[in-house]
Amino acid sequence: FDGLGAGDLAWSQRLGEATYLVMLGLAEESAAAGAGLVLEANFSRGGESRLAALPARFVQVHCSAPLEVLVERYASRERHPGHVDSERIDALRDAVETGRHEPLDLPGETIRLDTTEPIDLDALAERVTAPPG
Repeated sequence: FDGLGAGDLAWSQRLGEATYLVMLGLAEESAAAGAGLVLEANFSRGGESRLAALPARFVQVHCSAPLEVLVERYASRERHPGHVDSERIDALRDAVETGRHEPLDLPGETIRLDTTEPIDLDALAERVTAPPG
């Protein structure tokens, strides 16, 4: 937003889509070069075909909480105004209620975390970096 400017919800969504495309392109280049990588984003089910095609071992860490906790956190967080978060709360509810925010359909391990509970980060790091098997 600082480089291209903030706008309305449609503009924010266009920039968000472009951001995901850049991230996926970089992931493809990195995986093809044999590099390990971590992708962090608010991914939604249904668009994972490019991710699934990566020559990589997947460990998916899916963070969640009850819907009302997610909505409260979303509404109270401070982010760049270009995200237009106040206009996205209904979309957040819809994504959770329809299952679009469930773990992606990817091969490999899925670790589900309830973020209303403390997370043992050392144990999580050990699990993520453990050899497959």
